[in-house]
Amino acid sequence: MFPMTNAKPSQMGHPSPAESQCSHFLITADIEPSVATRILNHFALRNLVPDHVEIRKTQTELVIRLVVSGLDAQQSTHLQRRMANILPVL
Repeated sequence: MFPMTNAKPSQMGHPSPAESQCSHFLITADIEPSVATRILNHFALRNLVPDHVEIRKTQTELVIRLVVSGLDAQQSTHLQRRMANILPVL
């Protein structure tokens, strides 16, 4: 899993009146049908809906990009650790 970064929505080209922080997750994983739902389930268990989800399949791996607003640093770190424990995540 690549490191997570935080940016304000306006820095991403998506201005928000609240200017709340967004957490960005960039994940690489083995190509396995259940990996995307397993990752998204960590957000669903916390009643969170990502603002942006992008899944791209290369010849050797899945690249998953998630953007979630409203998370503090502790929540972001916790989710990052949880997703890193998913076996297909590299």
